[in-house]
Amino acid sequence: MGLFGKNDKNSTILTTQKDAVAMIGQYLKKAGLENRFDEENDTYYVGTMGDDLPIITLVVIQDQIISFRCPLQLQAAPSNFQKVLVALNEINRKMLMGAFYLDDEEGYIMYEYGFPYAETRLSEEFFMAVLKMAIDTVDAFDGDLKKLAEEIPRSQYEAMYQ
Repeated sequence: MGLFGKNDKNSTILTTQKDAVAMIGQYLKKAGLENRFDEENDTYYVGTMGDDLPIITLVVIQDQIISFRCPLQLQAAPSNFQKVLVALNEINRKMLMGAFYLDDEEGYIMYEYGFPYAETRLSEEFFMAVLKMAIDTVDAFDGDLKKLAEEIPRSQYEAMYQ
């Protein structure tokens, strides 16, 4: 019996990073999501298309945490950082899960959400729901943020995460 309910026989206890990496790879494959795996960093790069911009989600497995990092195809000019930060703060205030932030050196905007997997059960349904939530969140707000930051050419954006 788990802390918050009964055990699910279809879930697997994640005890190692290797287990988490393998399970996530299986989940992405089964879902038919195009992805690339970086063995050196235990990171899956998952490509999807939003309403108006492509969305690349980095699923990073490290230190017993699974992080969903979505760099937007947007870059703010240093002269516009203050406006972008105010907008990100307003968006983050409304959200319950994850946060947007601005890279203060390059001006890139990223969304990130993570959860620990140590000694937990990670079902395919839960993982896919969190992945969908991350992608949907970026898709919901990238249009507003596009008004404050410049769109990066798609070829440059994709090359950054190849």
